[in-house]
Amino acid sequence: MKPGISSPQVKHSSTLRLFIGSLALLVLAGCASQPPWPAIAEGETITSTQGRWIWAELFTSDVAEAKAFYGSVFGWQFETRGTSEKPYTLVLNEGRPVAGMLRHPAADGDVLRSRWVGLVSVGDVDAVSDRARNAGASILLDPVDLPGRGRVALVADPEGARFGLLATGAAGDPPDVMPEAGGWLWHELWAGSVNSAARFYKETVGYSIKSTGRTPGKIEQHLVAGGFPRAGIIEQSASGLPSAWLHYIRVDNLQQTIERVKRAGGSILIAPTSEFRRGHAAVIVDPMGAPLGIAEWPEESTAGEKG
Repeated sequence: MKPGISSPQVKHSSTLRLFIGSLALLVLAGCASQPPWPAIAEGETITSTQGRWIWAELFTSDVAEAKAFYGSVFGWQFETRGTSEKPYTLVLNEGRPVAGMLRHPAADGDVLRSRWVGLVSVGDVDAVSDRARNAGASILLDPVDLPGRGRVALVADPEGARFGLLATGAAGDPPDVMPEAGGWLWHELWAGSVNSAARFYKETVGYSIKSTGRTPGKIEQHLVAGGFPRAGIIEQSASGLPSAWLHYIRVDNLQQTIERVKRAGGSILIAPTSEFRRGHAAVIVDPMGAPLGIAEWPEESTAGEKG
């Protein structure tokens, strides 16, 4: 997905405070000793491309409610893996793995009871974690092996935006193709300083930086890996909010998806408007408070154009 349009308006800043809050990501470490984790790709896989966003985990206080919501909105299917004490929910789109769900009990004072964390493909999790730490990031979860999944770490960049690192190793990454409806389309960092954020991700993950030149009055840059944009950064300094990653799901019909969100108990954080993604995208919130982008994308777009 090529953003190429104006970033969200400051008028949404009060509602965007839903992005703020703590998250006990160490739940992953506690699960490391359970039976093998499901791989993020079944069947055909490819060699990893450092900088591709290849997975996402939903940390939620109510897995059953999350399954009901996302199943109704996107038609996702679910498989429970692991043990009854430490269950893991594998999310499938048209039978293919796209995400996972982990129960994370909400603590008193939590702003959110649910949130998405995206994971980036890297060849050496330990080396990237070290570079991130040296560049001012916080390592929320030190590199750990998850049997069957690969090696993973969780990071908060210097502005506090959380993301994961994943090396799938011999298991391989999912094919690098344009996603079907219900798959991950784009990943976007809403940052206090685009230039500082771009420098951090260039130094740590190894992205090339490309200015879009499509947003008059706004600073926007793309993070490029393997010859294609993989994510975007847009500046939100005027909002005064912490930096945060927003992940987008591709949908066939934006308005119909919005209606399903409402019927399933979710809400609309940013409705379609010409000022936001030219009316082709929206930001929704699941019943537990996790923000998520949804967007239409024309069929004629090529795989590399998805970001």
